[in-house]
Amino acid sequence: MPVSRVLACVTVVCGMLQLSTTSSPTVLLGAVTTASARRQPPVEYVLEFDGTPMTVDGGNFWPADVPLGHFFWEVRAQALPNPGVQYLISDGYGGAHSILFGLRADGLMTGNVWDGTKYTSFGSTSGAKADEWATLAVGWDGDTITCYYNGMPAGTTPYAGKRFSGGAVNGGGHLFVGGSDHLNFKGRIAWVKGYEDASGPNGAPNLWYDFSKAEAIVRDLSNGYRGSRHDGRLRGVSKVAIVECPECPRPKYVRAVGLSGLFQP
Repeated sequence: MPVSRVLACVTVVCGMLQLSTTSSPTVLLGAVTTASARRQPPVEYVLEFDGTPMTVDGGNFWPADVPLGHFFWEVRAQALPNPGVQYLISDGYGGAHSILFGLRADGLMTGNVWDGTKYTSFGSTSGAKADEWATLAVGWDGDTITCYYNGMPAGTTPYAGKRFSGGAVNGGGHLFVGGSDHLNFKGRIAWVKGYEDASGPNGAPNLWYDFSKAEAIVRDLSNGYRGSRHDGRLRGVSKVAIVECPECPRPKYVRAVGLSGLFQP
């Protein structure tokens, strides 16, 4: 079945999520469910980013100077008000990204891919409002880059070029979630799934971070990418994303109370 038809089968329902912090805010959550969804134990935590340089560091992920295949990346996130662009998924921290995916200040999706000499930008025509939980995704089938908002196509960009990672230049090949050393995400993330060498969420992901268990080292729950799993580390960032900064603020877990089991990844 084509990816667009599979994603169009998703329906959206609403529940409530309470984050147990000092101010105990309550936020609306639109949980994505399917006919095959099963009730599972409640989600315990989500991961919060404050918009300053901090990241989940997945280490070296994409190989350099190798033509890369199709992709599909999806993130369950709640963006908080932010005056500028903020990135969710990043290959490195410079200008040669095999994938750069995030949000504009107005909630529309944005990003680009690198063909070895130049980058091609993509974007969406619809997206999540501030404080709204949504599943945000982007995929490339070799001809078209498509953004998805809660499972529905939300913008296309023709692209039939090649796709490369920038390698060691500007940290290319390195997976960052929530930003690198600039344009960092402000909000909360429940999970991230990456499907490399696939144009849609078909089969098992080859990168899967589930932030519901508050792990300092976030286990990659997938079968791995090119023979390796890529566990993520919560860490702060100073001036250069790949330089360690133990004293810098890191993403933090906040407790999720009353979250529907259908929200499990």
